[in-house]
Amino acid sequence: MSVLDAFADLARKRWVLVLAGVLVAVAVLGPAFLGGDDGDDEAGEGPDATATTTAAETTAPSATTLAPPPASGPTAEVDREGDDPNPGERYPGRPDVRQRDQEREVGGEPARLSGFSVWLTAVEHLAEGPPGAPEGPWVRASVRLVNRDEGGQAYAFEDWSLVDVDGIAAEPAFASAAFVTGEPLPGHAEVQGELWFRRTREGPHWVVFRPQQDSARAVWAVPPEPS
Repeated sequence: MSVLDAFADLARKRWVLVLAGVLVAVAVLGPAFLGGDDGDDEAGEGPDATATTTAAETTAPSATTLAPPPASGPTAEVDREGDDPNPGERYPGRPDVRQRDQEREVGGEPARLSGFSVWLTAVEHLAEGPPGAPEGPWVRASVRLVNRDEGGQAYAFEDWSLVDVDGIAAEPAFASAAFVTGEPLPGHAEVQGELWFRRTREGPHWVVFRPQQDSARAVWAVPPEPS
């Protein structure tokens, strides 16, 4: 009998075909039943581990998202409402008290009126003014102005005055360039600068901010001149 005849005779026997099928099934499916490639899974490099890592990175909040908002500046101010007036409460007996005045302290909380938040950050008594100015005494006021409105608002040095004990008001004689140009302050923007007042008499003085003729006013007492 030839070799080919022998193979043909084996193929006609059913148990041979069954045995061959079992051997093929064991060769193909055996690794899956035995746990696959343990090396990849233990190292965290298998398909399941990769999917879990990606999901965690996608859903985890970032430090930027959880960080608190700034405590000061335009971002903290733009959503605030106007303040209630307190005429005469902080400075009883001052001249020219008006019903809508907001009295504040130098270096303290801002006054919020007419869509602005305004600070008087510092006040100094000086013997000399800016270059070219006549002899003093002078009062130099450092101010910060934030526009809480979405649209632009006009501002200028004429919005400010120095009021003496008799209620006589004087405009700044000198001011930072930003307060002289007369350009509107854009919405949600801020500006800082200096205002110089020439003091003509002794006694108490107050710095007053009034952005419009019919608006409320912000008032700060000028600290006494050092002796």
